[in-house]
Amino acid sequence: MTPNKFEQSDSTPRSPLAGQYRYILMAALAGAAISITGCEGDEVQPEAPASGIACVTVTTQDPLGQEDKPMEGCKLEYKIPQSILDEDAAYFIKWGSGQTPTDPCNEGSGGGGGTGGTGGANEGGTAGSGGASGETEKAPDRIFVYGRTGTKKITVKCNNEYDKVVGLLKVPIFKGETNDHFSRPINSFGTNGYKFVADSENQTIALDDQLCWNDETWCPNKLSQSELGKTEIVDFVLDCTNLQNCDPIDGRKFLTAHGEPGEFSEGKPKHLTLTANTALVPAGETRTVLVILKQTNGPTQQLAVPIEISGSACKNGVIEAGEECEGTDFGGKSCAQLGFDGGDLNCTDNCQISTSECVG
Repeated sequence: MTPNKFEQSDSTPRSPLAGQYRYILMAALAGAAISITGCEGDEVQPEAPASGIACVTVTTQDPLGQEDKPMEGCKLEYKIPQSILDEDAAYFIKWGSGQTPTDPCNEGSGGGGGTGGTGGANEGGTAGSGGASGETEKAPDRIFVYGRTGTKKITVKCNNEYDKVVGLLKVPIFKGETNDHFSRPINSFGTNGYKFVADSENQTIALDDQLCWNDETWCPNKLSQSELGKTEIVDFVLDCTNLQNCDPIDGRKFLTAHGEPGEFSEGKPKHLTLTANTALVPAGETRTVLVILKQTNGPTQQLAVPIEISGSACKNGVIEAGEECEGTDFGGKSCAQLGFDGGDLNCTDNCQISTSECVG
């Protein structure tokens, strides 16, 4: 009987090498079995992956200073499912299976924190937003991240009184280390650090050239014309720090926009070009007005941009906006013109006319 071509007949000749390969394979399998079961009773433990910790400070440009400053109210956007947290923490032998390690980034600032995330099991890490002392929850300055070595990509949102930004953190984790990491939220709305100042000689401020998208340490990517058109002015707020009888809403009196969103002049958005009313600022003093901007290209973000408005430079020999006099120059006024019988006018230290020595 002729054997089926898919069947192996006993009479079918075999290659000499086939037998050799078979014995080699059997020996390899036997060796593997010996290596696994050779020490009866021993439990084989998988090697723990390399891990580390990062303490992350989210930063922003300080418009009135040279260095970045920490942002407040920052929280991670994603949550790690409990099952993933347990699975990941099982690899950290010293912390025990299913346990979250004590937060080393905010020691002394409150209890241990909840978990926030890296967005998925493949990242192999998790993050905590710090803890609270008593019943009052306090957002820490540093975000606690731990996981396997590598770079974790974490979305972060920062929300304080005026600033509301969202961006990406790229957090490096090093083997066996606690790493301090500082970063701006990447692709968040920001400024390039330019200090906006207005005075009696320069009352016009153009915001558009200084607005940009952040990277980790700087703000290099300027907004396009389309993105500038989607940048709105929400309000002008007067900074009332160290001022008496101050109302934040008075900021609207200090700045005026040249146009509405969508209006351009010589390629510049008119609504982001402002005029400062320096006459409202007493001579020799300054006022800071926060321009609250909202960016709607992508996730809505909000940013407070401070503008420092200076009063006139009193005692420079020139009567400027906000001044009534300079030295003995009263702009042609006299006691008689002001309704007195006679006497002499005086010029105060802030360049205002005093009638204290007028008579009648």
